[in-house]
Amino acid sequence: MEYRMYLITRRLKLKLSVNKVSQLTGITRQHYSRIECGHAGNKVSFRCMGLIASALAIPLDEMYKQEMEYLDSLETKHADEYWLGRTNKQIHPRLR
Repeated sequence: MEYRMYLITRRLKLKLSVNKVSQLTGITRQHYSRIECGHAGNKVSFRCMGLIASALAIPLDEMYKQEMEYLDSLETKHADEYWLGRTNKQIHPRLR
């Protein structure tokens, strides 16, 4: 999974720990960490994203833009991996 670097960068800029963000949002530390690390994938509720935006002082429209860029990068990466995987399975590396 890909990290949500825009969240990590903002949190570090504000000198906040994962623990502090979880306290500010009311989201468990484990769940917030999963969101940042990408383990929550694209299954993050609007409510959670709103709470995180508020805690990190990110305007909601900017948060939406950043999240959409993140999700687009996941789709592109997965599509690339799918097609590269198909190509690699069809042609053995030694035969290329």
